[in-house]
Amino acid sequence: TELASRVIPRCKSVQLRMFDFIRWKDLFTALSFATSPLPEELDISKNNLSSASAQALAAAVTKIVRVKLMESKLSKLQSSSIFKRISEEEELRIEDLDVMFNNLSQLDPDHLAQAATKLVKLNLGWSKLTERQVERMFERLDEEKTM
Repeated sequence: TELASRVIPRCKSVQLRMFDFIRWKDLFTALSFATSPLPEELDISKNNLSSASAQALAAAVTKIVRVKLMESKLSKLQSSSIFKRISEEEELRIEDLDVMFNNLSQLDPDHLAQAATKLVKLNLGWSKLTERQVERMFERLDEEKTM
């Protein structure tokens, strides 16, 4: 994990699907504190990330252009931290976020809506969104379009 935490931030594209031997907390901390270069793309789908630090995960995610967190068992706190950070940060690097197959039903509808307006691509397939979340997201996207 220590070596991976030093090397991965310097890679252009990283795919770590179904990795059982990385301490995610260490990797996300390294990515969140790294200045440059950082990966353009990080695919860590199909990993159990539920024990990783929510703040380090959110900080790392927002520094990478394309992030795939599909089927990664995000906790309520992790998903909230990611979407809150995207919605509140002024300078973001992230453009494309895939969070398919994660339960986002507890996510604040306003954070989801604001984050959706800042991303070029957001994949929310099979994420158990509530009617209010979807409604708020489309309202916000409509408001942005008319501005």
